[in-house]
Amino acid sequence: QTSAVWFHWDGTDFLLVSQPMAAKLRNIATDPLVSLNLNGTGHGADLVVVEGRAEVVPDYAAGPWPGRDRIDAYYAKYERALRDVLHSTAAEMASAFTTALRITPTRWRVNP
Repeated sequence: QTSAVWFHWDGTDFLLVSQPMAAKLRNIATDPLVSLNLNGTGHGADLVVVEGRAEVVPDYAAGPWPGRDRIDAYYAKYERALRDVLHSTAAEMASAFTTALRITPTRWRVNP
């Protein structure tokens, strides 16, 4: 099932956060192979498809991965959307989205 998601890429893996009862977590428990379809140019051209393996990381804020700097970078990336669109804060989102997903890429494709 395809879903729009927010993510942070650090050059090694993708960080996504999720509500703990989300369908995506049940789907990944059944099959951890996933794909991300990224807009490579910011305006719809050069779609980048990333295939990878997802790992669920519950209670990520208390563990060694992804680390405070990475979590802060994730929320900083979406600060404007949180404030202007969702009328929320990073702290409010983090209290509901308590499960992280680490997606480690296994294959990249660019479709111009």
